[in-house]
Amino acid sequence: LCLSTITKAERGGLLITRQAHSPAVTADTQLSHIDNHTSMPAFVRAAVHHCLLHMLPNSSAIVSGRYDDAHVLQLAIGITRLHAALQAFASFSDEINPDWSPILQQTQALLSDYQHLTHLASTVEPHLQQYGAPAVEWTADIDAMKVRPMDAVCANDFQLALLELIAFAMSDPALETHADKSAKEALTAVLLKQQKAFVQAEERLQHKRYPYLDGAESEESATDDTKKNGGAQEMKDAQDTQESQQALLALNQQVTTLYYVHEFATPLLKTGHKKKKAKKKLKRQRKHLLKAKQVLSHYDDAMRYGQHYHQKSATETRALFGAGWFAATLKTQHKPLQKR
Repeated sequence: LCLSTITKAERGGLLITRQAHSPAVTADTQLSHIDNHTSMPAFVRAAVHHCLLHMLPNSSAIVSGRYDDAHVLQLAIGITRLHAALQAFASFSDEINPDWSPILQQTQALLSDYQHLTHLASTVEPHLQQYGAPAVEWTADIDAMKVRPMDAVCANDFQLALLELIAFAMSDPALETHADKSAKEALTAVLLKQQKAFVQAEERLQHKRYPYLDGAESEESATDDTKKNGGAQEMKDAQDTQESQQALLALNQQVTTLYYVHEFATPLLKTGHKKKKAKKKLKRQRKHLLKAKQVLSHYDDAMRYGQHYHQKSATETRALFGAGWFAATLKTQHKPLQKR
């Protein structure tokens, strides 16, 4: 038994227009119904409600079986935004259930794995073929996936979490212990904490050697001893790559969280007697955060697609083109990534 926000009117409209499904719903950019007097418990409820308005139409489409890749992508983004809000604003309410986060993370990971592979088959593969790549078939890989989007969304733990989140968003914030504390005053500390976590993640990445990025430079600087101990060096390179990928993933998650927390906080932070100046500053910050988030996401995608093609090449040599393509792509994206 699964939640659905699809109305009878919407079903009728789809039948009349002979459409298989409604378009995927994207997120509104800012929270509504909050002001300078909004309390901490009311603010976090507004953030959860805001995320649910993004998630529920897309999860409903997936549950009905009438969906496409866009619904899966938008639901995954919605879950990421909600998880960021629950983590960043955990101190704003005593009624946030810590069990929600692992359920949301697991569901998001399952949806992202499926979406990446289907996007690779429908978009990435045809793009590579335009540049002379031999065709690689991914249908069997998609069919072999044990958990489909419908399975992930229909899972009891996720459906129960959605019900509890709806109940939380509709509950009375005035009954909480922090009901008399202003959300606006607490937001600065939250943003500083997220910024500190981002800086730490960035510093960890700087201390990692990345064979993917070293490429020809590491080959030229290799010593005779290194060349003799090829097997040991390959193992070390593989370990360095895995550690660097984990550090890069952590940085990507921190930038994404910081971006969404900034997005949630903006409506309150741009108010006050210096409204015009604050609005301009926040817009500039958001622009830089978005660029950093985009370049990290593109880099992460290229890394994932490269891994898919590399694994595929073990049984299908035609996939070597894609593996080489994305290895080269990672090198060209290194400088833009550092700049952002």
